[in-house]
Amino acid sequence: MAIGFVYRSLKGVSPVPPTEAPKSATLVQALLHLLTASMKGMVALTGLEAMSNGIQFVINERCWVLSSGAGSTCHV
Repeated sequence: MAIGFVYRSLKGVSPVPPTEAPKSATLVQALLHLLTASMKGMVALTGLEAMSNGIQFVINERCWVLSSGAGSTCHV
């Protein structure tokens, strides 16, 4: 973004004017967007928490619990 800002400043490029006014969202659409954003955030947090809780298997050399999967890189 910084490169684009500098380029715009040096070349004198003006922003593109909007062709139509943005549409206002209904209450149902706003609630749906909030629900979607919260669900995506919860999925990301769950993955992060799963990795932080499972880090002892990644660090620990005794990871025979995880070595049953195909293509496992665990060294027993």
